[in-house]
Amino acid sequence: MRGLSDAKRILALGATLGLLTGCGVASPFASTAEPSRLHARSTGSLSLLVLPDDGVTPILSAIQGAKKSIQLEMYMLTDHDLTDQIVQALIARAKAGVNVQVLLDPHPFTGPKQPGQPDQDVNATAAQALTAGGVQVKRTSTTFAFTHEKAMVVDGTTAYIMTLNWTNSAFSTNREYAVVDQVPADVAETAAIFNADWQYQPYTPTDPNLVVSPINSRQKILGLIDSAKTSLTLQSEFCTDPEVISHLGARAKAGVAMKVMLAVEAKDASTGNDPNAQEKQLFAQAGITNVEFPASHQMHAKAIVVDGTRAYVGSENFTANSLDRNRELGILLTDPAVVGKLAATQNQDWTAK
Repeated sequence: MRGLSDAKRILALGATLGLLTGCGVASPFASTAEPSRLHARSTGSLSLLVLPDDGVTPILSAIQGAKKSIQLEMYMLTDHDLTDQIVQALIARAKAGVNVQVLLDPHPFTGPKQPGQPDQDVNATAAQALTAGGVQVKRTSTTFAFTHEKAMVVDGTTAYIMTLNWTNSAFSTNREYAVVDQVPADVAETAAIFNADWQYQPYTPTDPNLVVSPINSRQKILGLIDSAKTSLTLQSEFCTDPEVISHLGARAKAGVAMKVMLAVEAKDASTGNDPNAQEKQLFAQAGITNVEFPASHQMHAKAIVVDGTRAYVGSENFTANSLDRNRELGILLTDPAVVGKLAATQNQDWTAK
């Protein structure tokens, strides 16, 4: 299973065109998240996991090393093969006295279904196993279209802000990223979001590093795009939001060298729609022709690198649902080692496409 990400392919790529909310948004990367105003980060406070290269071991090790608490908010968590190891590790920590709390989306989208058929709950098996093993499990609020966030806080000291669902494909075939963050303010805010969602309460984020849907993702991602002067490389499963594409097109027309990598999607057997062709057309209309659908990895990552110095990694696809209606979590980055590793991986994927 690949762990599909967004609401019913945003129903149709063309339908998103009616969701344009206007351009001309001031750049939040310049106004609220520029490098000089991001929280101070000591050497080694941030690192980057690259999947599938790093495999499941770093996540397993983080869980197994928890001493006090694990807070996990996840869109899709399966329970077989590689992910069974994760489920069993969470259960083991709960049995060892660690406070393990897991929030799971109640209805993750798994593809088109026949009329009258219920949505398949791919989280059900893992939820049942975790509950039986002593883990506290809740389903997330239906206030959000989807809780598409993928984040974990361990012992209140380390946050894992991820692009990946915890599915076999995430650890074995997908291109994915996870930022391992020990910046106290980032960790505290990630935990605060979890606690608010656990209690089904609203939360207003204040950390300039974090990109939080549906609160500030659109503003911060557009701000990062608008800050590009020389280059921009984007990886995402989906990119269909008209405003995002318009801002990308504006930077391309300003001379910014742009590369876009999106996920290969099969044609819809019932309609004959080719999502790849539709996305490519949206970009072409914006003046962006460097759009690829790499075969080397299934592109499930959501990441942008701007000018080789600034980046975004997170759960947000560049769609209206992800930016405006889901619970999502991402992070803005300026750490040279992390941004450099991310840029090198993107370049490798572009070359291998």
